[in-house]
Amino acid sequence: MENEKNKIATYQSYLFTLLITVVLTLAAVALASAKLGIYSVIGSLVLAVAICGIVVFKFMNFSMSKHTNKLLGGLVLFVFALVILISFFDYLSR
Repeated sequence: MENEKNKIATYQSYLFTLLITVVLTLAAVALASAKLGIYSVIGSLVLAVAICGIVVFKFMNFSMSKHTNKLLGGLVLFVFALVILISFFDYLSR
């Protein structure tokens, strides 16, 4: 355990990540008010996945996790992708 190095992120990187997530959230709100038909749902799902990825990898420090956490996190991301896919097909079938 003594040989493990802890990578400490700077405040600037957290603020930059926060800024990106706020911009993507505002883009999702703007996209919801636009009349783009099916493309608004596709765009919203893509933005949701992007925001989720940013939060998981930066704020939750998923990239520095151990193998068990990565396996479980991958399983959670797989289930999340399945829910997004099922939601997309549900929307297409209506």
